This record gives sequence, structure tokens and C-alpha cells, in this order.
Amino acid sequence: MPTGLIAFVAVAAAVVVLRRIAPDAPRTFRVPLYPVVPVLCALSCLYLAYLLPGITWTLFAVWLLLAAGLYLCFGRRHSRLRGNEAAPDGEAPVTDGVAASSAGESDPRAPRV
Repeated sequence: MPTGLIAFVAVAAAVVVLRRIAPDAPRTFRVPLYPVVPVLCALSCLYLAYLLPGITWTLFAVWLLLAAGLYLCFGRRHSRLRGNEAAPDGEAPVTDGVAASSAGESDPRAPRV
């Protein structure tokens, strides 16, 4: 299946994009010969994926659509932004995009306004 190849393309592209949009972010590893290595990695993975037979791409598309459908159905049912229902784990519901905790403080994961 081309899932691994597509994942490598995404990672290689993310290295290039993140270096451009967040140049001051801390780097936990170094990329040799940047940007040549990430671009060559993405191109070589795309070439290998291109060489795969059509049935592989068909199966990949079917699994991708099934997974996306499952993800969307699960997210729609379990979203904290859906309404004023309590969250599945018993936490307070999200109101206007800010989560309220029982202590009266905002959720540290919530976006700052």
C-alpha cells in the first residue's frame, strides 16, 4: 500500500514548510543538505508510489475514504463544540471556544483570546 510512501512525502514536505513558516522554532534534529534532502525524499517517494499498480491505488483510495468517513462520524458525535452537552469524560462543555474547568480557570489547551 502507498500509505507509507505518502506519509514520507508528507513528512518531507512538512520539514520544508515548517522551516519556512517557523524559522525560530527549536529543532530536535538536523537535516543534512537542507532543502535538497527533503525535496529528493519527497520526489523519490512519489516516484515509487507512481510505479505501484492501479489496484494498489484503488485499495488505498477505498481505505482512505472509509477511514475519513469513520473519523468524521466519530468527530461529529464526540465533538465538544457540538453543543452544551457534557463532554464524554465528564468535563465541562466548551462555551464560545473556551473550555471552563471546575476550578474556574480556563483549560490550558484552549486558545488564548
